[in-house]
Amino acid sequence: MAASRRANRLISYLTMGLLVLIALYVLAGFLLVPWWLERALPEQLAERLGWQVEVDDVSFNPLTFTVGAEGLSAQDGDDTK
Repeated sequence: MAASRRANRLISYLTMGLLVLIALYVLAGFLLVPWWLERALPEQLAERLGWQVEVDDVSFNPLTFTVGAEGLSAQDGDDTK
């Protein structure tokens, strides 16, 4: 009887832990990834390609792994668009 209660509690804790991890993953994907991309993308493209980049808004869906960028403008190092 006590062993089955412990097993049920363990399953309950594991289920709750898994749900918390999924919730953190989704929150990070919808909130942190776009925030990070808006800041890192212009720096990385300027460093690696020499482009001047501006991004108005970035969206990321962690469930479908899709990225969207609005207001993306890139200018080459020699001032050509």
